[in-house]
Amino acid sequence: MYIKNHLIFCCSLIIFLIKILNLLNINYNIWCITIVALFFSIFPDIDHPRSYIGYKFKIISYLLFYFFKHRTITHSLFFLFIIFNIIIYLNFFFILDLNIIIGIYVGYISHILADMITNRGIYFLWPCKYKFRIPFLYLFINRNKEFYFCIFLFIISVILYFYF
Repeated sequence: MYIKNHLIFCCSLIIFLIKILNLLNINYNIWCITIVALFFSIFPDIDHPRSYIGYKFKIISYLLFYFFKHRTITHSLFFLFIIFNIIIYLNFFFILDLNIIIGIYVGYISHILADMITNRGIYFLWPCKYKFRIPFLYLFINRNKEFYFCIFLFIISVILYFYF
């Protein structure tokens, strides 16, 4: 999936999240959540040297691609566990703002879900070699239709935000 599609998909999830936080009457900083979530919505593609973030972090990207390939370790539950542990470790030394933690998870999960709707799928239980895809959606959404699906999801999330 292209970077613009990941960013649009992430914005859709952020809109859903805002609605949920409002319904639960939880205070949040929408700008902090949005900026962090948008960064982490493209972060898992660091394992591909030709991706936007892979181009910015070339050495890390080439090493990840050489040893693990694309859509393996950084698109897995294992990597989510690593991120979780890093956040816990950082919380011992610095008190991380809850908005940053929410942004990290929303961005990362949006990337994983977005890649699961493609026909290429992801190795979510890496090192297990089974590809995960969202049933039925990946059959209808190819590379040319991903953008339109993300725009459709964004429009639906805006409508649901204002009417429910």
